[in-house]
Amino acid sequence: MKFGRTMAMELRKNWKGFLIFLIVVMVITGLMAQLYPIVEEEFKEEEDELEREELVGLEFKDSHIFDLSRTEYQEHLEEGRVEELKERFGEEGYKVGEGAELLETEKGWVIQEVERRYRIEKHEELLRIYQEIIYLDWSSWIEGMDNDMELGTVDFLLDDINITYRVIEDTASHMATSHIVEEDISEENLVINQTENEDRYFAVIALANRDEIIEKIQEIDHIGGEEIQELLDEIFSDQEVIEITVGMNSTVEPRDPLEDLMDTPYFRMFTAGREDLRMDEIEGFMSVELYSWFILLVGLYLAYISVKSVGGDFDERRMDIIFSTPLPKKAYLLEKFLALSSFLFLLLLLSGIFTGLSVYSVGELNSVGMSTFVVSMLASWPMFLVIIAISMLFSVIFKSSRAAVGATFGVILVQYVFHMAGHMVEAIDFLRTFSIATYWDYNSVLLDGEFIVEDFFILLISAGLILAATLLIFEREDIPA
Repeated sequence: MKFGRTMAMELRKNWKGFLIFLIVVMVITGLMAQLYPIVEEEFKEEEDELEREELVGLEFKDSHIFDLSRTEYQEHLEEGRVEELKERFGEEGYKVGEGAELLETEKGWVIQEVERRYRIEKHEELLRIYQEIIYLDWSSWIEGMDNDMELGTVDFLLDDINITYRVIEDTASHMATSHIVEEDISEENLVINQTENEDRYFAVIALANRDEIIEKIQEIDHIGGEEIQELLDEIFSDQEVIEITVGMNSTVEPRDPLEDLMDTPYFRMFTAGREDLRMDEIEGFMSVELYSWFILLVGLYLAYISVKSVGGDFDERRMDIIFSTPLPKKAYLLEKFLALSSFLFLLLLLSGIFTGLSVYSVGELNSVGMSTFVVSMLASWPMFLVIIAISMLFSVIFKSSRAAVGATFGVILVQYVFHMAGHMVEAIDFLRTFSIATYWDYNSVLLDGEFIVEDFFILLISAGLILAATLLIFEREDIPA
């Protein structure tokens, strides 16, 4: 039988299914970039909110409290003895708890308590004692209030009104488990003791009396009481004391919400471990929202049609008819493999083109070229060839579509889990070595503009070896009648 006839028959038999799936993938890849402007706008709003949070200033300061004789206490410091120092603190009017420790840090000696720290600094012939403090200041918020702000906001109402402040603290930026540090503060600043816990988040809330604000509105705009009541009910419900967030700050190095989000173990799965990936840039967005799960979208479909292509002939007992003609077994498998490979190549090429066109439609193709998306998609070709080869191998081994589909789906899902979990948990990072998804490094193309040839050929050779094993097994198998 002429070589290529089986390949042509395979394409004719499955072209409708290929076309439908091709359209589905084109729609998904084409529309994915349309979501980017929405996400970009969300992160822009978060950044704007972060700028507002910086209205609360935070500084680390040392407050000098008293001096000690250097010659008298040097020996105790070097021996790590703190009891004598604690007694001297008591003489100076400072209480040091029972659990205090004497620590040597980069800044010098530190007496560490649960709620405060004292730093001991060598200064000529004295040991100078400082209390380490955090100084919060939100006076810039007061100075920056605009008295001409539109009605519907209330910041402008606070001018000349008796305002007090509440400061709350938490160990996480979400402030869901916060506690009150101090309230009824009349000044625009607060001194807080430093502790050994460096991850501290502070929020300042302005408190104003509802009735005073109503009076202020009447003075400024001469609005009737009922209208005032409706306005305040809409904004503040029935609160007698109105709470307005002044801002936040933290002892942790400032990071925008996007960085916090991408630094979680969960999102590291979808960024393939890339710390420089950003969701507010089109390359990073497409990496997470499309490429990270593309292996499942295409891989599972390829596995199914590859199994049905070979396993279907076993299920419907067509093998004896097929090989009653002068068709070699190797040619039968090779032509089916080539037919599926050709469809796959066309699918990936069009996916790259449609992705690039979609990115162009949202005005982002200037930052990354069309070729970037085409190359990054085509780089996955040998990975999917491995899936086709595995599907055929299981079809030959099990001689049943149902069993082969289940086994191939299992392999794909395990490969995907190995790849994702390896990025999420450092202890099992070694599992990624055994995942074909690891060798499709689309981020190298998207973010670095680099195509990794070695990985491409590792997958290509793997597909060839699996296909060769399939041919060898099929050659030795008896064809069931």
